[in-house]
Formats: sequence, C-alpha cells, structure tokens
Amino acid sequence: NAIEMEDVMKSMKNTIDNANIISNELAIFTSKMNNNNGVLNQLLTDETFAKSIKGTLTNLQISSNEFARFTYKMNNGKGTLSKLMNDDKFGKTLDSTMTNLQKGTKGLSDNMEAAKNNFLLKGYYNKKRRASERKLLDQKKKEEAELKLLLKKKVKE
Repeated sequence: NAIEMEDVMKSMKNTIDNANIISNELAIFTSKMNNNNGVLNQLLTDETFAKSIKGTLTNLQISSNEFARFTYKMNNGKGTLSKLMNDDKFGKTLDSTMTNLQKGTKGLSDNMEAAKNNFLLKGYYNKKRRASERKLLDQKKKEEAELKLLLKKKVKE
C-alpha cells in the first residue's frame, strides 16, 4: 500500500511539535541549573550541601546496619528483649519477680507507717509533716500575693 504524503506530514508535524516541547523543557531545566536554582544544582556546586547529603547517607547506612543486627538478635533468641518476647519461662519468672516486688513494697510501706507511730520516731515524722504543711501554706500565700498583684495591674489598665 502506498503511503499517503498527508499522513507522513502529520506524523512529521507531531514529531516536530514533541521535539519543540522537549527542547523548551530542556531550556528551562538548564536555565535553572545555570541560575543556581534547584537541588540538583546545589548537589553539583555546593560542597556543604553535598557533604550534608553524604553524611546523612552514611548515618542512614550505620542505622540500617544496627537495625539489621538488632533484628537478627531478636529473631535468633539472643538478648533480654528476645527472651522477653519469645521465652515463656522467662516471662513467667519476670511476672513472679514483679509480684514479689509488689509484695515487698507493700510490706515496706506498712513498716514505714508503723515507724511513724513508734514513740522513738514519732517526733521526727510530726516535724516533717508540719514542715510540709508550712511549705504548702507558704506556696498558697505566694500564689495569693501574685494574684492580688495581677488584679491591681488589671485594675490600673
């Protein structure tokens, strides 16, 4: 079949139009590059920026390596966190330890309460309580004085 000259001309026109668009976009891109606009220009010309990018990539690589070691240990049963996640016996032991700590803390709290009522230590705890009460009272007086001062300022305005 013979090729119609009109079809060839339309195809050529589309190709030329596309080349014109590409040429314009390339001109805009190179203009931006030559006028110090854009990240690519900074990467090519600004040593501080390039070093910053390089440092960031180095840090990312280090972090990635550390995370890989961490996940390897987690997946292969090494380390306390892995035991906590995967070892039922360790989990039960930890639960038991926490229960014992709670019981011990309650017992210590009971002993401290009893000590407060012991005739040898009663004066010490009463003095401590009165000092705490004085401190709270002083704080309240300070807050009231600040409030009065603030109110006086508002009234003057």
